[in-house]
Amino acid sequence: MVFRMDQLQRRTRALAALLLLSLLAAANGVYLTYVHVDYEFGRPGLNAFCHAFSARGCSVTAGRFGELFGIPVSVIGFGGALAILAVTLVALVRRRRQVDAARSVLFALTGFSVLASVLMATLSAVEQSFCPFCLLWYVLNAGMFAAAWSLRDPGADSLRDTVDDLLGGVAAIAVVTFCLSAVLGLWLHERQRAEVAQEFEQLKAAWLEEFASSEPIGVELELAGAPRKGPDDADLVIVEFSDFECPFCMKLWNTVEGYLEQTNHRVQVVFAHYPLDAKCNPDAQTIHPLACDAAVAAHCAQRQDRFWEYGQILFDNQGAFERKDLVRYAGQVGLDLGPFETCLDDPEALDRVRLDVMRGRALGVEATPTFFMNGRIHKGGTHPTLFEAAANHFAADARAQSSQ
Repeated sequence: MVFRMDQLQRRTRALAALLLLSLLAAANGVYLTYVHVDYEFGRPGLNAFCHAFSARGCSVTAGRFGELFGIPVSVIGFGGALAILAVTLVALVRRRRQVDAARSVLFALTGFSVLASVLMATLSAVEQSFCPFCLLWYVLNAGMFAAAWSLRDPGADSLRDTVDDLLGGVAAIAVVTFCLSAVLGLWLHERQRAEVAQEFEQLKAAWLEEFASSEPIGVELELAGAPRKGPDDADLVIVEFSDFECPFCMKLWNTVEGYLEQTNHRVQVVFAHYPLDAKCNPDAQTIHPLACDAAVAAHCAQRQDRFWEYGQILFDNQGAFERKDLVRYAGQVGLDLGPFETCLDDPEALDRVRLDVMRGRALGVEATPTFFMNGRIHKGGTHPTLFEAAANHFAADARAQSSQ
């Protein structure tokens, strides 16, 4: 009897731990869902808290692997956490049972959560970006699995018993809870998105007025030798100072490319390097340790008139910038690999990147991304809708002035 009481107490403690951890995981899911919306609209919002713990914040939540079939991964995780919470409550009520399907289902659910954590951690490694609250989620999932492991019923977990448990009523409770929770999470996401969108529209006019009324920089944007495309007599000149390892720079690059595809304005785009890597930017902390290498490789591609194709591949494979990767990308865009590899070791190529950094500092660039529109500076990224509105304004204004 003493043994059974001790067993009951251990079981109760483990279930209480599961309740607490699943509640924390659900709260984390709600937070990351709101952060996902903040990144979508490019506003500080709640993601500022992420940046207090990591230079890249939680930007990976809005990256390539931040959604599954259009559903934020955070919403799926939120549903999984509440499913574990629901089954834990069932197990807590039935904790005196010697054998209980609820504990078997908990073991399966938490095991699946750990596998999902491993998968998401692997994808984050591919992105070279780990958000602190994603890491917290992995820890919470591991803790829930450890608690569920301690609840296993010795001698009662044959494969057939486990399958029967996973096809039974407790598993059905988990499935229904997950589906209802996912719907709730999507509702929270869409409600937050609608609120931010409304706020965004209110701020859009004020932001555009402030940007448009700003004075052009007082020095000439002299970037001789920088990669450029578009007519020399363009109505709009966009200059972007960028870092190939910077996730917001990737968004700006894609925003610019998207704008070029749909605009009827005459636009010229100029690219300048500003890696946040002390190897070529002495005033910067090394936040992106391979950024200088990527910038040098992009300059080497420019020597063979393939900068824009190569730059796109760098942003598409952000983070995979080891030398072998840079050479492989060169082959993919059809570069002559002999001269390309020679260029990678050419001190003049690194000096060319450093020249861009010096030019950037002289123009007031302090971080990435920073871009100019007809001489007006904007520090930081911006939502594609805002970018398009500003670009259209400056292009139309320039055309109107030239026709007078």
